[in-house]
Amino acid sequence: MLQIKPFSDSRLSDSCIYCGGLADTKDHIPSKCLLDKPYPENLSVVKCCNTCNQSFSSDEQYFACLIECIKAESTNVKDIERDFIRDILEKSPSLRKRIENNTKTTDGNVIFYPEEERIKNVLLKLVKGHTAYELSLSRLDDPQFFC
Repeated sequence: MLQIKPFSDSRLSDSCIYCGGLADTKDHIPSKCLLDKPYPENLSVVKCCNTCNQSFSSDEQYFACLIECIKAESTNVKDIERDFIRDILEKSPSLRKRIENNTKTTDGNVIFYPEEERIKNVLLKLVKGHTAYELSLSRLDDPQFFC
């Protein structure tokens, strides 16, 4: 991933890219739960506050688990390919049940009904993170529409 050398005002460099508050930690873009080990050596990170960083964790886990369940067409832990996601689902039966409760089987096809707000949170986080990392631009506002 290419990072453009920042020419932005240095006053912005200690701000959380998500809320504009004081950045006291770093966030991986993309989220580590979307990747398998070994992680790339040059994994992108952006500055953010701990509150924002932690606020994404459960939605990111949901997102990663949902993707793997969709790929497997199942919420059965034994059907999940990625060890990391299988571990999350085993340690969090409530998350697995939450995904399972939002599925329907019709004519032998499993249809998943994702929690749209959680998906939106993760996608916005990724967009804001990549925008900050790659272009040195901070976008604190959310888009007027999201599709």
